Amino acid sequence: MQTPTFIFDFDSTFIRVETLDVLAEIVSANFSEADKVKLTSQIKLLTEKAMSGQLSFSEALTQRLDLLKIKPEHLTPLQENLKEKISTSFLENKDFFSKYSQHIYIVSGGFREFIVPIASMFKIPSSHVLANEFVWDSNKTYFVQQIENHLSQDKGKCLAVASLQLNKPVYIIGDGYTDYELKKEGFANHFYLYVEHVKRDSLVSVADSCLYSLNELLELLKNEKIIS
Repeated sequence: MQTPTFIFDFDSTFIRVETLDVLAEIVSANFSEADKVKLTSQIKLLTEKAMSGQLSFSEALTQRLDLLKIKPEHLTPLQENLKEKISTSFLENKDFFSKYSQHIYIVSGGFREFIVPIASMFKIPSSHVLANEFVWDSNKTYFVQQIENHLSQDKGKCLAVASLQLNKPVYIIGDGYTDYELKKEGFANHFYLYVEHVKRDSLVSVADSCLYSLNELLELLKNEKIIS
């Protein structure tokens, strides 16, 4: 049997949090309490609207980046923070990622600068991380959205995965509407809704199954002799 391809989302799947929500906390560290609450609340609301399909991903990304006004110095504390936010069941199954690393991809609307360091901890090649990248102006004073990157666009995951021309079967594991789109548009055979950290009821009915941990998926795959 041909080894499947596994595509993992990053936020609220590989890690326990939404990265831009964490970044909002970092950006607003020196704000007044009122301004901090306002920013973090706005970011969380936009994130949820995008992940549940209520707002297009590209519009949600643009609005969040405009609000955050990210600077290069915010990235190092973010990277360190996220290393402490990896999902426990993923940490427990590093052997799976090492064994099947050539068949595993992380596809995210997030940014390579903070995903690649974590992927490397799991022996996932950097070339198997499909995500946006930060682009700065000449003074490194603000972020410029990389419009030509598929992952900054609507249906970006579909466009990115289509470019890979992957051998099927393809399994997508994620928590959001953009993950479901991969199956809806025919780029994945199976969509598993990852609900350990957040459960979006609107996606339950379109998922093959809900996963409360990575262990559940691996047990299923072993029972069906898809992996050893």
